[in-house]
Amino acid sequence: DCADPDCASKPVCAAFENCTDSIDNDDNGLTDCFDPACFTDQACMGTEVCDNGMDDNSNGDVDCADRDCATSQACTLGENTEDACLDGMDNDGDGKTDCDDGECKVFAVCAPTT
Repeated sequence: DCADPDCASKPVCAAFENCTDSIDNDDNGLTDCFDPACFTDQACMGTEVCDNGMDDNSNGDVDCADRDCATSQACTLGENTEDACLDGMDNDGDGKTDCDDGECKVFAVCAPTT
């Protein structure tokens, strides 16, 4: 079969990259997450940071829109405390941050000045 030189070049015998074994399985000089064959492998995707405005794990979802952030305090808190209205984040995902969010107007720190 694949050990036979007549078969070694057949697609069925081509090596695949195991993305977690620290070995260059497909002999292209790159191992695991550095190999393009592993870029979309779950083991090589980054962890989503839920409040930095970036798609850290390359799944197409940013921050609170990413299901990995469903239980993150940054995504569940909402602008419902004075602290949340001063943290520089859009805690409820409505596109408004801190005192620009209507929910924060009830707190003295965001009350309009006269």
